[in-house]
Amino acid sequence: MAPPQSQKQRSRTGCLPCRKRRKKCDEQLPVCARCARIVGSQCCWLLPSQQVLGLYLTLSEPGSADLSHVEAITTSPDPCDSIQLAHSQSYLTATGEFHSDIGSSAQRAHSTYYGAQGLSFLESVASNSYRAYRSSDDKHIIGAEELSDLAKDVSVSINKWDYARSYGPTVTWIPHNTGLDNDFDPDDAMPLIRQSIAMLGDTKEPVFVEVENFYLAFFARYYYDYASITDLVIFRARERFATSDCLKQGMLSTAVLFRANYENSGLTAPLRDHARELHSLAVKTLQVDLDNHMVSPWVKLSGVMELVNHEYYAGNLATYYHRLSQAASLARMVLHGNTMDLLNVTGEHTFDIRLFAWCDIMGAMALSRPTLLDYESELPNPSDHSIVEEHHAHPDKGVEWIFGCPDVLAVLLARTTKLMHASISLEEKVTRGREIERLVHSQFGMVRAKTSLMRVARLAAQELWRHAAILYIHHAIFKSDHGHAVIQNSVKQIIKLAATLKAGVNPDCFLSVPYFIAGFFATSPKHRHILRSRVLSCGNERFLRHLAEALDELWKKSDTSGGLTSWAGDHPPKFIF
Repeated sequence: MAPPQSQKQRSRTGCLPCRKRRKKCDEQLPVCARCARIVGSQCCWLLPSQQVLGLYLTLSEPGSADLSHVEAITTSPDPCDSIQLAHSQSYLTATGEFHSDIGSSAQRAHSTYYGAQGLSFLESVASNSYRAYRSSDDKHIIGAEELSDLAKDVSVSINKWDYARSYGPTVTWIPHNTGLDNDFDPDDAMPLIRQSIAMLGDTKEPVFVEVENFYLAFFARYYYDYASITDLVIFRARERFATSDCLKQGMLSTAVLFRANYENSGLTAPLRDHARELHSLAVKTLQVDLDNHMVSPWVKLSGVMELVNHEYYAGNLATYYHRLSQAASLARMVLHGNTMDLLNVTGEHTFDIRLFAWCDIMGAMALSRPTLLDYESELPNPSDHSIVEEHHAHPDKGVEWIFGCPDVLAVLLARTTKLMHASISLEEKVTRGREIERLVHSQFGMVRAKTSLMRVARLAAQELWRHAAILYIHHAIFKSDHGHAVIQNSVKQIIKLAATLKAGVNPDCFLSVPYFIAGFFATSPKHRHILRSRVLSCGNERFLRHLAEALDELWKKSDTSGGLTSWAGDHPPKFIF
């Protein structure tokens, strides 16, 4: 979702912002030719993350660039190239040092859309693009050696520009913007959250207010079916908050991390630093709890899973999988075994074991390895789910209300992974795989939502997961070629269904895995571009950028080798599901 100030509006004096690829704009940076011809008009199609670099590229000493030198260097028609070279010449003829006002001006203008990493990235672009060159007596003369180095720097700078265009923050989350209330609260459940907070009254932990504000702002991004738990979540959050210092620090670190990722705030960089500090405290506290035999295994599991949750949203790949393995031993301890019935594990105290089950199933899919636990459940009769009960999604059962994937489908995904690594004949694998595929087509009930628009959106999300499961079966069991008719049909269906969902909001923000799986099998450049864009538009988290980078690498390998049989195999892992 684009920030409010960059919402698409037709300009009376310029062109329609061309993120929709309309004919009237030729999409040339920094302004299109149509806008340039109209006095006082300016193209506004750039995303905020691109505007920062646009500002950075256009800041220079007024009138100091000698374009004749630039024309002698290159004849590239790309305006970006010309801008880069012009500014390179400007600063080479100066002191050889980068102008410090550029970074500060960019920060003042758009710090609300860039965190510490984003601003440091801009600084690295600046420092790497404008290196100090040894000049001769005539500072305006560039030698052949310097000319070659300059061309290399320009190429690197342009590549970084392209990178920023793809990976810059795309979603600004402003919960109190009256014009966008439907995006932030499509099920109109926030009044109940506010009521719960009011009923809770003052807390002995003043810092818990940060968690309350987190739920008020990001509830619809944090829980898929958030409206089904509005009467419970604040009370249970306070109980969880008071359980241990590790949980307290972990919950706070995640809350602050969300603010740093999404808020339109000038405090982005300090928020990121604060989130890291809280996370470090939680890690140290967790180790103390793990070494304390007086602490319940359930509390230890809760502490580990709170950190797993933070590592996921922070995109910390190595520590995420390490914490997940750490949680597996605790899960076996509380289950008194290695097998879990996800569909029948119920109760408030089972929240973390169910959360672990989902992370384990997704982690096994991402790494193409067996699950850490076995998941065995008797699937219900589909006819029993034809009538939707008032509270079909409940925090005491399953994970669908958190992540959007139907619980039955999560079990079928686990079965597919187990079958993938089973030591049986290929014929037997294919036979069992076809049975799983049949169940994927049949095991779905109706969805519930307050509005018809949201109900349709959740039906689309359910179908997206169904097609993703079909693709996974063909990937893991049938080893189908990317050109297989069923595979390409599912890819096209996912693209069509995604087109019905507004990007970056509930339920779209929970669908990065189906988009990635479809992207892996996409063969046409158009489909690849659409699916990569949908992955990135799910939010601003780092793990989404990792998924997009992985797709780029997989497509490159696929085009070179003529097809890939797996998206995993890299060590260390490069992405998280």
